[in-house]
Amino acid sequence: MIQVTGLPYRRQHKPYTCAPAALQMVLGYFGVHISQETLEREAFTTSEQGTKEDNLVHAATSLGLHCHVSDGVSLREVKRYIRRGLPVIVSYLEPTNEERHFAVMAGFGFQSVTLYDPWNGKDFKMSQREFVRRWSSSRNRFPRWILVLSKETGEDAQPQPAAD
Repeated sequence: MIQVTGLPYRRQHKPYTCAPAALQMVLGYFGVHISQETLEREAFTTSEQGTKEDNLVHAATSLGLHCHVSDGVSLREVKRYIRRGLPVIVSYLEPTNEERHFAVMAGFGFQSVTLYDPWNGKDFKMSQREFVRRWSSSRNRFPRWILVLSKETGEDAQPQPAAD
């Protein structure tokens, strides 16, 4: 099992604040401590629509961290970030209600992924196959979307080629 260590877990405070909670976890990992309510405002989160991906990126960059945002990426690419000690915010279809949901991928095993999911809990495990199906769903606004925060810019923040 490969796991990012030192990542704090935060539960979402409201049914629609999974994105601010996921961002709060990753910010805490980098030593930035901000309330979920502040992040909710910064990311323009609403009870009707939750948080849009671009607004989540806006909230992260406004705090001085660098962002790598992409959609259409492979699970292999996500694993490269995790191997480098960088947690990855993902958007996928949540298993209990089949709605778009944000969580932090914090690790993976031979056939599973570990999510710090603000709704389902810390160390929420799912098979890689099931995760990729939910992450790739056409019901997602941006299939296979990720957000990786870093204190570094450019190539230093990119995943390095590594064998799986």
